[in-house]
Amino acid sequence: MSLKKPLIISCGSLKKEIEELLRTGSLDADLVFLSVSLHMDFNDLEQGLEEELSKHVREGRKIVVVYGDFCHPRMREIVEKYGAIKVDAINCLDCLLGGKGRLYELDPQRSCFYLSPGWIKFLERMPTPDNRVVRRMFQNLEGIIIIESLGKLDSEKIKKFAENTGLKVIKHEIVGLQGLKSVIEEALNRV
Repeated sequence: MSLKKPLIISCGSLKKEIEELLRTGSLDADLVFLSVSLHMDFNDLEQGLEEELSKHVREGRKIVVVYGDFCHPRMREIVEKYGAIKVDAINCLDCLLGGKGRLYELDPQRSCFYLSPGWIKFLERMPTPDNRVVRRMFQNLEGIIIIESLGKLDSEKIKKFAENTGLKVIKHEIVGLQGLKSVIEEALNRV
């Protein structure tokens, strides 16, 4: 790590996308990724994020946090406590769309489940409960919105998720990396 470069602390659900921005020269920063499984427990997420922030804030470098407002009920407060800057996004999927609540434009009723490369990977690692339990968990949703940022997602994995949940794919958005790049650049410019 170079102390001259800004540091991005991000949810692991965006790891492939952010690494691709770095690889292509679209982003020049040091990267720290926290486990996507931290989303399962607010206390774990807060502790993990605060550990990284406290470790790096002493270095006197620009720090951008790539998490959404809804990833933790006190996300803004946690980030501000360390003088870091958070991207303007409601969650990681909103980051892929460029943040600023654009996710609500895709799903104004907030009635869908979203699948992106990072979330498909995360869901694969989760234990699969009885199909009846899974269907109950998703029974109030209308469908699935696919958000592709790095090319075509595995159709078999999408099909399996749809079958397990009883949901149908109702939208398919190919977003690339421009939205993520812009939400990170905007945050870097605020540091």
